[in-house]
Amino acid sequence: MVQRRKHRWGNTLPEGADHARDLLLDAAERCFERWGPAKTSLDDIAAEAHVSRVTVYRYLGSRADLFIALAIRKLHRAHDAKLGRDQPAALALADYLLLGRDFVQSYAEPGLIEILSTSSELSEHSREGYLEWLQEMRSRGEVRDDVDLDDAVDWVLWMRTAVWSDATTDRDHLAHLLTRYFAPTVTTAPAATPK
Repeated sequence: MVQRRKHRWGNTLPEGADHARDLLLDAAERCFERWGPAKTSLDDIAAEAHVSRVTVYRYLGSRADLFIALAIRKLHRAHDAKLGRDQPAALALADYLLLGRDFVQSYAEPGLIEILSTSSELSEHSREGYLEWLQEMRSRGEVRDDVDLDDAVDWVLWMRTAVWSDATTDRDHLAHLLTRYFAPTVTTAPAATPK
């Protein structure tokens, strides 16, 4: 009888599939910090989590799936932290869009924008999050009455891809452009005065 090597997940055994996935995402983030995303393999993530490569594939799938899972987790964390809830809607909208740009730029993974913008899983999570957030802003009177929320979510998702794709505009200037020209199409905030 051949004895198989047992993988222990380090000192933490997962309490279910979601917890296992989170442990692997934590391991991936540690590897990215250490070596950078381009030099991190799924084998590195497996070694960091003290599991087999098969386990990484089981819970995360491909490298593209890994980045989608990381992006979704970042969205959930931002939502849980209530990002933008304590500032005017126009600034909050710009911050949400710039958060995604920061994520894309921090990983510098070739093809990441295409991976994320074509992911139905990420789009579904984003759509739900943006809709909930816009409903909350509308209840505070911060979304224009003539704005259809479903259309607004489509508009935000479309603009999100454009913002992700802009790697050359200074972040502060991009924030200015978003609050000056984009946010007033959705929010009740007047257009910011030009710089």
